[in-house]
Amino acid sequence: MIRMGTAIFPNPTRGDCATWWHARCLAAVARNQQLCRIPLQMIAPLPHAMYQLIGQLIATHQLRLVVHAPIAHPQQLITTFERIAAFFVACAAVDSVIVCHVPTWHDTQRRTLSHLPVAVRHFLAIEYTHGDFGEFLANATSVELPIVFDWLHYHQQAPWPYQPIEAAVASINTWQLRPALLHLSSPHTTRTTTTAGGHGAHSDYLDVASGIWLLRSIKHAGMCADCELEVGAGPVALTQFQHAIAQHAPELVAWMRGITA
Repeated sequence: MIRMGTAIFPNPTRGDCATWWHARCLAAVARNQQLCRIPLQMIAPLPHAMYQLIGQLIATHQLRLVVHAPIAHPQQLITTFERIAAFFVACAAVDSVIVCHVPTWHDTQRRTLSHLPVAVRHFLAIEYTHGDFGEFLANATSVELPIVFDWLHYHQQAPWPYQPIEAAVASINTWQLRPALLHLSSPHTTRTTTTAGGHGAHSDYLDVASGIWLLRSIKHAGMCADCELEVGAGPVALTQFQHAIAQHAPELVAWMRGITA
């Protein structure tokens, strides 16, 4: 079964951190989201009872927490990784993910990633962002960490031959016994004040045809992966995509949580 969620989600409350956590998890459930992207600043000490409550919500609704680490060299993030991992353990969020970018690959990066504590490596995954995918796959394999396949990053690299399905399947295989995670988004094609011609920006909504094509291809390969939409419209875009799946790809409905035909 595939869980879905969005990277952008409106803040459910202005209360304290414990209240925010409770409201965020309940809001995800109410919007048929099982992936919860959590801002790094919300990884803070909570009352023991709140850890138990979050753990109960995770177990009951099969939620998966995702925290995106800052974009920096791994050796600069060791303390951050350990803080996030300790929070996940306290919540019994056993299949949560710390998403990490690796700006450049060299021996220092590989040594750092290979020698991180087991408790951190249990949650850590490397997001595909740049460079030849084959080389990226080899580097991630060398440190024995899974790859978060990112549709938009792969599309922007425009390798030839262009083989996104093969790359997605190869990324899913790196997760071994852990549920895989994919990032789905489409390029922003309009000029904005921050991007020339929109290059590099996420669109507000996912291109439905390409998203369904990817999911159908993964299912045909006998695999599955949780999908996090990185879209400007957040939950509204996810609802639109879920409705499109129910209408145009009903064979996928039983394979995905939170969707009804």
